[in-house]
Amino acid sequence: MTDTSIDDATDPRDEQIAQLEHALASRVVIEQAKGIIFERFGVSMAESFELLRQAARSHQIKIRALAERVVETRETPAAITDALAKIGQAHQESFAARAALAEKLFAELNDSLIASNRAAEWTEFVCECANPLCEDTIEVTAATLERIHSYPGHYVVKAGHEVDAVESVVDRTDELVIVKKFVEPTGGRG
Repeated sequence: MTDTSIDDATDPRDEQIAQLEHALASRVVIEQAKGIIFERFGVSMAESFELLRQAARSHQIKIRALAERVVETRETPAAITDALAKIGQAHQESFAARAALAEKLFAELNDSLIASNRAAEWTEFVCECANPLCEDTIEVTAATLERIHSYPGHYVVKAGHEVDAVESVVDRTDELVIVKKFVEPTGGRG
């Protein structure tokens, strides 16, 4: 006869299984975040993890929580941009160049929209921020955007999309920010 008084819910193996499942879920989200950081900033996978670790430590948050923010939002968390600015000149230059290129490409797309819709009163354009995955739009007249673009290295981004490490704020409204790049990519729009 077997003893049925032992409650299956108190089995110590259940707690171990739950801990392993939690660890696996944490590892998956951290690996996803490493891949996103690798793509966005051109650092190796090992450097991506180190960047995540340093950013979490300096902002006193858990690596998993920071990794979840990286994975769940298109905006780069402030902890990551702060860590990027601290990790060294070579990476900073690479990040600055990649950010400048992203903004330049968004601005060129907006310039093309202006040119192809000259007769229309077009007011919705793509955000010209440094995040190559940004899908947000900005509301501004074509004439205003052309005037801003007439100054080399000037772009219009949605408020909150500016990155202090690679650009300075020239002007701002509640919804838009005009930024000037510290580093301007070569070729094309200047």
